[in-house]
Amino acid sequence: MMILDFITKRINKAIAPKFLRWSLRVHQSLPTSSTIPSNAISLLPLAQRLVSIEVQDDYRQLGAHAQDGFFPRASRSFDEFVERAWNVLGLEHWKRPITEKQQQTTRVEVAEPQIKPIPRQQRTKTQNSLKSNRKDSVQNVLFVQLGEQRLKILEQYLLPALLPTTSIYNPPQTFVKWIRGEYLIAKYGLFVQEAIRRHPELRDDAAGLSTFGAQTIDGTKAEFPLDAILPTVKTVRHAFDMHDWSICQESHSSREYDNENIKHTDQLTIEDIIHHRLQGQIAFSGPLNAYFEMRRRDDSYELWTRDYIFGLANYFLQRIKEMNKESGHDKDTTILDVGAGDGRLIYFLRRAIKEIVLSQSKMQPKRDGPAVNSSIPTLIATDDGSWGAPIYKGTHIQVEQLSVVDAMEKYGQKLELNRERLIVICSWMPPGEDWTHLFRQPAKGIVTEQNDCVKHMHNTHQRAVSMVEEYVLIGECNANCGHSWHTWGYHEFHSMVEDGKVVTEPAPYVRDGYTRVDLEDLSRLQFSRFDCKRSSESRTVSFRRGKL
Repeated sequence: MMILDFITKRINKAIAPKFLRWSLRVHQSLPTSSTIPSNAISLLPLAQRLVSIEVQDDYRQLGAHAQDGFFPRASRSFDEFVERAWNVLGLEHWKRPITEKQQQTTRVEVAEPQIKPIPRQQRTKTQNSLKSNRKDSVQNVLFVQLGEQRLKILEQYLLPALLPTTSIYNPPQTFVKWIRGEYLIAKYGLFVQEAIRRHPELRDDAAGLSTFGAQTIDGTKAEFPLDAILPTVKTVRHAFDMHDWSICQESHSSREYDNENIKHTDQLTIEDIIHHRLQGQIAFSGPLNAYFEMRRRDDSYELWTRDYIFGLANYFLQRIKEMNKESGHDKDTTILDVGAGDGRLIYFLRRAIKEIVLSQSKMQPKRDGPAVNSSIPTLIATDDGSWGAPIYKGTHIQVEQLSVVDAMEKYGQKLELNRERLIVICSWMPPGEDWTHLFRQPAKGIVTEQNDCVKHMHNTHQRAVSMVEEYVLIGECNANCGHSWHTWGYHEFHSMVEDGKVVTEPAPYVRDGYTRVDLEDLSRLQFSRFDCKRSSESRTVSFRRGKL
C-alpha cells in the first residue's frame, strides 16, 4: 500500500505541471459563445486542484524538520532550536561573553552612586522580553528563507504552464485568483500561521460564531465576548507586520503600471508574470493578503475589527439621532444589510449597539417614565445564498434568504415614511453590478418638490420620494464593488457627445437627490483582501437622501 501511494505521488508530481499547461491552453482556445461550460471541457479547475495538493505536500516535506521549532510545545525545545539556528545564521557573536575590558568599561559607566540596582522582578521581565524578541527575529528570518524555498517549489509547477507568456491571453479570472492565492500562501503562509497561533481572535470567524461560546449551567449557549472573536486594529497591524502600510487610498492616477517595460521573455520571474501579465496584484503585498487566501472563502473580502464595528455602530446611533431631529420626531429605524453573506456584520453591529446603549444608560441619571431608547434600530441581514457563505447554527445570528430585489420589496415598499425609516448597508457589492438604483427607487404614493438637477417627471415639479433615507457602501470605490457610473458616478466612465461637445450629466445618485459623504474616520480602520503597503483599498461611503 505504501509503495502504491509513493508511486501515485510521483506520477502526480510529474503530470501536474503538464496537465495545468494543457488545460489552460484548451480553455483559452474554446469559443466564448459555447453553450457548454469551458471549465467542463478544459478541466482547468481539476488541474489547479491537483497542483495545489502536490504543492502543499512538498511544503510539508520542506518544513517537516522545522515544525518543532516553529510551533513548540515546550519552551526548552524551542530554546535549543533558537540556539542552533542562531549559530547556523552566523549570529553567535550576539551571545558571546563580553571581554574583561568591556566589563570594566561597563562598570565605570554604571558605577554612578545615584543609580539604584534594578529590582529582580523587573530585571527578569526585561530579560524575558529580550529573549522573546531574539526568538522572533530568528523565527522571521527562517520564515523568509522557507518562504523563498516554497516559491521555488511553486515555480516548478507553474512556469511550464505560463511560459512563454505570449501564449497567455485573456486568462479566466478564476485562474488568476487561484494563482495569486497560491503565490501569497507560499510566500507568507508561515507568518499567517504564527500570527493566528499568537492571536486566536484572528481565527476564521466561523470558529467563534458556529459555537457561540461555552455552555452555561442551564444548558444554553453563552456568546463569546466580542474581544475574543474580533481583533483590534493594533492587533492586526502587529500580527501581520503592517507598521509601514498606508492607511490612505492611493489615487489611480498616481499608480504606475509598467507592463510595457516587461518584455516577453522566458526569464521572467513568477512575480513578474502574476503581477504584470496576469494583473494578479501581488506587488507590495504581505501576510494580510495571504490571510484572506488561506481562509478559502470566495465571500471573504473584509477583516472586521472591534474598532471598526464599534465605530460604525456609533455612527449609526448618531445618524439616527440627527435624522430624528431633522424630521421633528422619532422614527422606528431598520438597518437592512443586503447581500449580507453569513450575516456577521449585522451580528457584530447588533452586539456593539447593545453594549454602547447599555453603557450610555448606566452613565445617565435615572428619570421617571419608561427607559426606552428610541435610537435603537432593528437590524436585519438578507442574502440569496449565491456566494455559498456558511450558515451558522444558532439563534443569535440569522440571515433571511432574500435577493436584493425581494429584500427591498419586503422592507422598503411597505414603509410608512412618516413614522419609519430604512437604512441600507451593502458590503462588497458584486463587481460590475449596481444595486443602488434599487435603494433609490421611489416609495409608493409619496412625492415631493423637484430639485434643479433632476429632470421633470410628467412635466411637473414633483418627484417620487426614495424609500431609503441613507445607504452605506463598504468596499472599493470602483467597478470592483458595483458599477463605476451607476453606483459611483465617475464621469470618465460615462459621457455623451452632442454637437461635437462632450456633455456630462449628473451622477445617478445626484439625479435621484442623494449626497455622497466619505466616512474617512471609519475607512482608516478597515482591512481588506486587496490592501497593500501603498494603499488601503476598502472604504466606507454614505449616500444620504436630501431633505423632504
